[in-house]
Amino acid sequence: MGNQNEELQKYLNMLELYKGEIEYFEEQSTILQSAIIDYNKAKLTIQGLSGKKNILLPIGGGSYINAYVENPLKILVDVGADIIIEKKSEDAVEKINDKIEDLKKQQEHVFSMISRLTREYDELSKKAEKLIRESIK
Repeated sequence: MGNQNEELQKYLNMLELYKGEIEYFEEQSTILQSAIIDYNKAKLTIQGLSGKKNILLPIGGGSYINAYVENPLKILVDVGADIIIEKKSEDAVEKINDKIEDLKKQQEHVFSMISRLTREYDELSKKAEKLIRESIK
């Protein structure tokens, strides 16, 4: 009986670890999805400029200001390490598309981790339930 209790406690501890890992990867998935949405908004904004000089600039909360864009064909792009370079709008969109694809690949990896951990959690849960049923008999 003591051996079963130890094994059951081990399973319960492992289930808690799996639960924490699943929650972590679900949070990562949410963060990645937000980043993908943000990059898509940037891409749509750049594409919407297409030579326009007067635009409505979103400032958040469903609010906008009228803005004047001096050169809508040149976009300032963060290339990492707080380095910002000027790119043609089509090159900026290409860079954004690359970033979106990278984020989607990361998200696919996160989804596969969630799937794997969920399967392992379910298997472990079944083993724990079996031990509980056996200890009741």
